[in-house]
Order: sequence, then C-alpha cells, then structure tokens
Amino acid sequence: MRFIHLADVNLGAVPARGGQWSEKRENEIRQMIKVWYHPDDPRFEDVDLADDAVEGNDGRSETVPEETAAAIVAIAENELAREADEQPAYPPVIAKIIYDFRECYNERSRQHRLLAELGETNTQAVCAERKDIVARIGYLSKRMTLLATVKRQFEQNKELPSEEQLDELYKEKDAPKEHPDAESDDTDISALSIEELKKAKSNAKSKITKAKNMLLYSSESKPKDGKENPLPDCPKRVKYEKKIAEQEALVEKIEYRLAELQ
Repeated sequence: MRFIHLADVNLGAVPARGGQWSEKRENEIRQMIKVWYHPDDPRFEDVDLADDAVEGNDGRSETVPEETAAAIVAIAENELAREADEQPAYPPVIAKIIYDFRECYNERSRQHRLLAELGETNTQAVCAERKDIVARIGYLSKRMTLLATVKRQFEQNKELPSEEQLDELYKEKDAPKEHPDAESDDTDISALSIEELKKAKSNAKSKITKAKNMLLYSSESKPKDGKENPLPDCPKRVKYEKKIAEQEALVEKIEYRLAELQ
C-alpha cells in the first residue's frame, strides 16, 4: 500500500492519481487538514468530513462534483452537435457558459495528464513545471465552480447571470499561464541519470505526437473515425510547429547523451 503524507497534498501530490475518486479524495484530505490545523476556527464548527466536493458548510468554494461536471460537458456536446436549423436549448449567454465549462473541463483533464507525465523526477525544471501545472489546475477548478453556479442558477430560476458574475468570469485575470515545457531544447540534461533521460525522451515523444495530432486533427488524440480536421494557419498552428521542432531537437540531444552514458 502506498501512503501520501498530508503535507505532500499541500505540495501538489494527488492521491490515487488518475483514479475515479482521485479528486474527491484530495478534497477530503484538504478539508481534514483545515480542520485539524485550525480546530477552534468557528468556520469549522459544523464541518462534515464526508462533505468533500458537495458545496457546503466550510464557507469556501469547492470543486464541482464529477457527476455534475460530466453532465454539463454532455449538454455542451449535444448543443455542439445540434443542426443549424434546430432550436437552441439555451439563451446565447448560457450556451457560452456551458461551452466554456466544457473547455475548462477538458483543459483541466489535459493538465492532470501533463502532471502525471512528469513522474517523480525532481529536477529544478520539472519542479517548476509541476508548480505551474498545479496552479493552473486550481485556477480551472475555481472557474468551473463559477460557471456551474451560473448554470444552476438558470436551471432553477431561469435567471440569467448578473453583470457582476459576467465581470468575474470574463474580465482580464491573472490566470496562470502555461510555461514552456520543462524539458525544452535549452534544458541542461547533463545532470540527468539514464532513467531520467529515458523518461524525458518518452515525455518529449509524447508531446511530439500530441502536437502533430493537433496540426492534423485539431485534437491531441486521433479521432476514432480518423477524419482529418487540420488546424488552420494561425498563431496556434505556429506554436505547435515550433513545439514539434523543439521536442525533436531535445530527443536528438537525449539520444546523444544516452549514447555517451551507456
């Protein structure tokens, strides 16, 4: 059995990473930390430790439950698949809220995959990237909570979002930006062990595959029907082309270094 120290959760460790209940368990552990560290805080007088991701009694916003998130994403998928002559199910502003939630959900899933791909290597570059990814996941989770609140408000009362809510959602914020890949072309690989080099090579190849899929399918993974949907000429395409070149150069550097060590 593998144990995760409570302090590790504060540093970004995720229990049962990738598992169905991973996020739920992380929320439960974080709530327990709050209560144990501050037992006399009046905010925690009625805390139910089984509350986890259900909006509740600790006075703080909480992660949208997975069941709720999946339902909103499914609604977004149905709306996107709607024929042009079909009547939309939601007013434009609510449709935008739902689409934005889907984008946040998918992006957060991608960030979780990137976090898992970093493995347990603790080079300075990897630690910096891990910190950035955790911050990004936190930002996306908070935004999903706000979006889900607006949707629930509409479903219950047919109430459209207020100007204040829209400002909070769409005004310019200091959202955590994605940083260049930790193992970029200028990364110093001389200090890495053979195992770390092999892991870095595998990560780079994975990033190359995903970037090429983005260029060809506008998605990180190849669709089941194999239908091509090339990314149009735009800054985003240039970004992925540059990423491919950088990661291919990194793979070559790693292969030379492995040849020296083996």
